[in-house]
Amino acid sequence: MDQFVVRNNVVSIAFEVEMAHRLWKQDLACERGSEFLTDEEKTCITNKCRAIHGHSYKFVFYFEAENLTNQGMAIDFYHIKHILQELMDQLDHSLVIDYNDPLFPEIKRLIELFPELRVYVVPFHPTSENLAKYLLEYINNKLREKLTDIYCVMVEVFETKNASAIAQLVKKT
Repeated sequence: MDQFVVRNNVVSIAFEVEMAHRLWKQDLACERGSEFLTDEEKTCITNKCRAIHGHSYKFVFYFEAENLTNQGMAIDFYHIKHILQELMDQLDHSLVIDYNDPLFPEIKRLIELFPELRVYVVPFHPTSENLAKYLLEYINNKLREKLTDIYCVMVEVFETKNASAIAQLVKKT
């Protein structure tokens, strides 16, 4: 172990939400990876994720502090929950929709007719990759309001229990 240094300044916390989205730009016949499909498979493919559908999402946030507090913590989980709870409440049981989605004007009209509909509007195609980036930027902006010695260094978005996307904070060189 002489060649290693122990770092104990990283903590993680997970949140689970039920959330719907629609990948209106999805085109499986011509996206990266479609090179492995035959021409026949490309003509028969169904872009299921273009429909509004939901997942049981799990968001895992990883925080790294420059130093531990006097209590020996990077940050107390209580404070992380407090910072993120409002956003998690807004996302839970909501439809996350890109305001550029051609369906958005109709969704907006439905919200006016049925104000109890839970919709969270974003300026991006709501893939797991983009959601991870959004959450990483959101929490770091919140942290910067009051703290300068701790960062959220990674967010992992599990769309299913077996499939996730990660956004990481990387130092510029």
